[in-house]
Amino acid sequence: MVFTGELETSGIVYNLMKNRVKVDDFKDVLVADDFGLASLPDYIWRPMLTIPPAERDVSVTSAEQPEEIFVGE
Repeated sequence: MVFTGELETSGIVYNLMKNRVKVDDFKDVLVADDFGLASLPDYIWRPMLTIPPAERDVSVTSAEQPEEIFVGE
């Protein structure tokens, strides 16, 4: 497949092909002028927005309060 013109959406189309997603239900959306990730059905793009559990962990590096800084010292 060759993309010409606006290439911003080529990655979306490539990943749909790579993941062998059936596009029969929304194929008209793929060629629309305003096509983008949000144009796809929720069940396709919403899982991509979730953060894996390992990346959710937040650790505190210091329990100490920061020292006060006064302007004009």
